[in-house]
Amino acid sequence: MSSTTKPGGLSANDKIQRFAAPSRPLSPLPSHALFNDKTRCFVYGLQPRAVQGMLDFDFICKRKTPSVAGIIYTFGGQFVSKMYWGTSETLLPVYQEVPKAIAKHPDVDTVVNFASSRSVYSSTMELMEFPQIKTIAIIAEGVPERRAREIAHKAAKKG
Repeated sequence: MSSTTKPGGLSANDKIQRFAAPSRPLSPLPSHALFNDKTRCFVYGLQPRAVQGMLDFDFICKRKTPSVAGIIYTFGGQFVSKMYWGTSETLLPVYQEVPKAIAKHPDVDTVVNFASSRSVYSSTMELMEFPQIKTIAIIAEGVPERRAREIAHKAAKKG
């Protein structure tokens, strides 16, 4: 019996599923897809670890540009936040107002909203006022059901 064969006659490699590489480039995403390899976003709320994690993922995936265009943090002044793109430093703009961020980055169509449960409703409603924003990912606990339903209703009306 070899060292990789188990008593039942199976080796560890028998449980590994391998996938063949695609023989052609992947077809474009359907029009209803929320994200693609060119999607850019804002992160609403000062969440440097989340932003750095997104940048690290982008770099590992060999994206040409970071998916995070900037940070919206309404409680502070306008400044920049130092992050890393691979091993080089990069400065991400931090905006105090949503309209300024939207005006500066016409390519952004997604927001990852880290607002607290108390402010997620108002921030999301404000973000939905901008036709440029197509997708909002809300990362919050404790949002009252009524508020969540109102957000969903407005999003459905917006399309």
